[in-house]
Amino acid sequence: MIPFLNKTLLVLLLATSIQAAAATAIPDISIVNAGLGKHFGLKIERLDNQRASFTVATPDGQPLFTQAVAGESYQSIFSMETFGEGTYLFILRLEDLEIRQPVRVTKRAILHDVAERQIVTFPVITQSNRQISITHANAGGKTCSLALVNAQGEAVFKEVIKGKVDVQKRLVLANLPAGEYQLFVTTATLDWNKTITLH
Repeated sequence: MIPFLNKTLLVLLLATSIQAAAATAIPDISIVNAGLGKHFGLKIERLDNQRASFTVATPDGQPLFTQAVAGESYQSIFSMETFGEGTYLFILRLEDLEIRQPVRVTKRAILHDVAERQIVTFPVITQSNRQISITHANAGGKTCSLALVNAQGEAVFKEVIKGKVDVQKRLVLANLPAGEYQLFVTTATLDWNKTITLH
């Protein structure tokens, strides 16, 4: 568990902002470690009262610590004293996207390069009775896998889409039994699922 310092106090922040990559406003994130050793200041602007969480994770995305964040903006100081030296991932997760920032922790500093920051958008799913529409802004046209899995773990639909930056798919599920299904959307940077209920 990461111990917290004063949550309202934030030392000088050096802006390391990301630019909006979509029509929706993407929050600006600033991370500063100036003279703080294994402590860092986090400032998030343009959060606009979205439900969000900040996670410190392993490089493959396994969460080590998660903190809910809220409000128009957010700022805090965190400590990584209980973590060893090495590479970690800072993740700001919102309802429709994640912002991922790789960091390197040393004895004296927490280092990061804004050029390594990634914005990963989540699929938009709409359901009308037994029709499911899937829309996904697939940056770079990465190979995208879609799968619908029943409660027994069997895939009732599966498709691999290659080279498309705008994935759009409509599933008509008239012949499936009522119940809960899991819809999976997977790319090189996204591993996402949503529960679909059919009546």
